[in-house]
Amino acid sequence: MSCKAIVAVCNLVIGSLAVQIGRCDQFPGAVFAQAQPASPSDATRVRASWQEKIRVADLFRANEELDHALKSLEDALEIAGSPGQPRYYSGMTLSRMGEIYLLQGKDSQAEKTLSRALSDLKDSIGPQRMEVAECLTALGACYLNMRRLSEAESAFTAALAIGRKSGKCDDVATSLTAIGLLYSTAGRHAQAVASLRSALHMLEQECDPAPGAVATVLMHLGNAYVQQSRYWEGEPFLRRALRGSIDAFGPGSLQVATTECVLAHLDWGRGEPRKAEARLRRALATYVAVRGERHPDVVVVLLDLAETMSLQRRYAEAETFATRALTIAEGTLAGGHIVTGQCAATLANAISHQGEYGKAEPLLRRALSIYLQNAGEADTWTTTALTNLAIVRAKLGDYTEAEALHQRALQMEQNAKGLDSQQRATTLTEYAKVLRHNGQKHRAANMEKEARAILGRIRKATAPATIDVTELMKASQPPDRERTRKDD
Repeated sequence: MSCKAIVAVCNLVIGSLAVQIGRCDQFPGAVFAQAQPASPSDATRVRASWQEKIRVADLFRANEELDHALKSLEDALEIAGSPGQPRYYSGMTLSRMGEIYLLQGKDSQAEKTLSRALSDLKDSIGPQRMEVAECLTALGACYLNMRRLSEAESAFTAALAIGRKSGKCDDVATSLTAIGLLYSTAGRHAQAVASLRSALHMLEQECDPAPGAVATVLMHLGNAYVQQSRYWEGEPFLRRALRGSIDAFGPGSLQVATTECVLAHLDWGRGEPRKAEARLRRALATYVAVRGERHPDVVVVLLDLAETMSLQRRYAEAETFATRALTIAEGTLAGGHIVTGQCAATLANAISHQGEYGKAEPLLRRALSIYLQNAGEADTWTTTALTNLAIVRAKLGDYTEAEALHQRALQMEQNAKGLDSQQRATTLTEYAKVLRHNGQKHRAANMEKEARAILGRIRKATAPATIDVTELMKASQPPDRERTRKDD
C-alpha cells in the first residue's frame, strides 16, 4: 500500500474541496420560499445560528481539529432538522460531515452521510449546482478509497459535467484532478496523464488558483509517471510540487508529507531505498503530529516503510512496521476494509521472507478475501495476493494448490492489466518454478521466455531515451505569464 491511495485522496479533498466559509451566505433565495417559519425574524435567526455553527466547524477543520468540527456540525444538523427548515441546510451540513468522515478514514460512514447529503441538495437546489458537484467529488473519493472504481468514475464524471456548465475554472480543474487520480489508481496511465495535464494547464493559464492548488496537481501528475516507472519524467513535477507545497502550506504540512511519500516511491524505483526511508520517516512524523498515532493515514505511511525495509532485506523491521499498521487498522477501520487487507498482505510478505510460511498463509488468505470482497477479481491487488499465496503454498509443499492459484492469477492479470504487466511476469516466473518441480520443464521454459519478453517490453517502453528531456523540462516549468500576455 502506498501514500498515493488514501493519503492522496484525502489531500485532494483538503486541497481542492477546502470548505468555502462564505458559501453559506449565498443561500439560494428560492429555497427560503419553501420554508415556513413563524416570522421573517425567525428565519433570519435560524439561518444565522446555522451559519455560525458551520463557520465554527470550518475553522476547526482548517486547524485539523476534526472531532470538534464534527461536534459543531452535529449542532448545525440539529438546527437544520427543526420544523420548516429547507433541506439545503441539512444537505450542506451532511456534505461537510461526510468529508470529515472521509478524512478520518471512516469510508462507510462517509458514504452513507454523503449519499444523504446528495439527495437533500438535489431536492432543494436541483442537480446542476456546484454544491452538488462538490458532494459528488467527495463521494467519488470515498468510492476510490474502497476501490469501487466504476462508482468513483461515475461520481467524478458527473461532478465534471456540472463544473463545465456552471462552475468556475478551478472547479473544473478539481474534477479533472479527481478523474486523473482515479485513472492512476485503475492503471489507466495515459488517461491519467492527459487529465492531470489538462488540470495543470487550466490552473496555470486560465485560473487564479488557491494557494497550493497547482502543487497538488503537480504531485498527482508526477505520481502518474512514477507509477509507470517513468521516473525521469515524474521527478521535475514532483520537485515543483514539493517546493510549491512548502511555500503554500509550510514544511510541516500534510501536503508536504504526501509529496514526500510519492518522492519516496521515485527513490525506490531508482534503487535508493535509504533515501526513501528518510522521506517516509519524515512523513510519518508529520502525520502522527497532525493526525494522531492511530489515524488511517498513519497506517498507509507505516506500510510504505515496511515495504522500504523489505527492499533492503530488513525483514524483521518490516514486520514491526506492518504489525503496527495492522494493529491500528483493526482498531480504527471496519474489519473488511481494503487497507486492513493491505496490512495483512504486507505483514505476510515480511514474515514469509523470514521463512515463516505457515504464519504468512492465513494473513494472505485474509488479504485475498478482503480484496475479492472490495476490489473484485479484475484488480492487481487481488492478483498479487493470489501469486504470493501460491508461492507460500509451494514453499509448504502443496504444489497442486500452488499451480491452481497461479493459473487463476494469470487469468485475472489478463483481465486486470493486460498481457504486459510486471505482475504477470512475476506470476509466470513463479509458476515456472512449480512446473519444473512437477517435471514439466518444457512448459516452464516457455513461461520463463514469456516473462523475459514482458520485462523487455516494459524496459523498452519506459526507457529514458524515448523522451525529449529539453521539452520535458519546459513542460515542468511554470508558465511565464508576462510573456504569455505579450504574445496575446
